[in-house]
Amino acid sequence: MFCRASADIGRTGGTVLWGGAGIATKPRTGTAYFQVAATVCDAAVLERELKPLRSINDHYPKVLLTLDEDPDGDYDGIRKRNALQWLLDK
Repeated sequence: MFCRASADIGRTGGTVLWGGAGIATKPRTGTAYFQVAATVCDAAVLERELKPLRSINDHYPKVLLTLDEDPDGDYDGIRKRNALQWLLDK
């Protein structure tokens, strides 16, 4: 899933940068950070996946992509999205 998300970002004109926070991009619309996880249903896993994004101290969009089918969420400005829906919305 991580590779598919980064390939889609690159295909749409973005520059994909790999790092501790997952994927950082510089698409035509601006910089954004993406963390990709299969599931974050467990609270400990959710916190583990949010931690790298929370450590970034700027105001660019931060998104956690998962395969979870529960509603999208917002964690202190970090958006949680279903990865499949995110790919379809692009």
